[in-house]
Amino acid sequence: MPEQDKQKIRVSRQWLQLLEDLRQAPRRVMIVGPSDRGKTTLAGWLGERLAEVAPTGLVDADVGQSQIGPPATVGWRLAGSVQEHCYFVGDVSPASRPATALSALLRAVRDAEAAGAAYTVIDTTGYIEGDGAVALKTAKVEMLAPLDVLVIGDDRPARRLLKCWQNFTPAQVRHLNTPDRLQVKTVTQRRQHRQQMFAGALADSNMRWVSLDDKAILSSAAGPQPEAPGGLLLGFVDEMRRLVCLGLLQTIDLRNHRLLAYAPEAAETASGIVFGAITLNTAGEQLNQAAAGGR
Repeated sequence: MPEQDKQKIRVSRQWLQLLEDLRQAPRRVMIVGPSDRGKTTLAGWLGERLAEVAPTGLVDADVGQSQIGPPATVGWRLAGSVQEHCYFVGDVSPASRPATALSALLRAVRDAEAAGAAYTVIDTTGYIEGDGAVALKTAKVEMLAPLDVLVIGDDRPARRLLKCWQNFTPAQVRHLNTPDRLQVKTVTQRRQHRQQMFAGALADSNMRWVSLDDKAILSSAAGPQPEAPGGLLLGFVDEMRRLVCLGLLQTIDLRNHRLLAYAPEAAETASGIVFGAITLNTAGEQLNQAAAGGR
């Protein structure tokens, strides 16, 4: 966590008691709540404090406001390490790709624990309102259990989640108050953050033809389509479906079984290509902003 962010944290007695409880035994911890309720701040603080006790994995499932890895991915790293690992989701909201988002989260948690994490702290998106959001968050709770679930806030969607999970015994559900001081981000600030993160991920990119002969095509469609929009976000992945690099589709040449992409050199040696659901320009600016849902 950057030094300037540490100075802004006001740790409540509730957080201190939570930390004391969590330190009693290794466990998984997932933080849930609406946007701008301090989830990422709490995740970072808990990760640092728990890492003083045992190796701790930090899993960032906030695909719209990523801190670990680029947006549209689920990333993880061990606390204290700068090495990041990601799984490609392809959108900046899990609403359009719930199964992919769920799969990416489960694999990231499994990888962190295989790397030695005794504690795993999971940050999530503010997507909690509506039946689809409740179904996705509930699937995460059920498939990651046993775990501690920290629900922040008193909003109606947060209360609904508390009610849904109150009798699910494999999960220890805790209700946390909204922090006294919050840094509320505007929609513009959220978009600017995504653009900066995407631009960083695309920094070493150039236009290049990528052969499809030796690559698995992973897409919700039957395969690469000639009408696919220019600038469509691509995830180039390895044989384990872990992200190698991002790219932007320019055109598809089906006759020669290749595509033109704005991508780093690593794209040419990737094992597979996943087609995303959003379009960007080469500066990382999202062109179909409506799909972001303001997150």
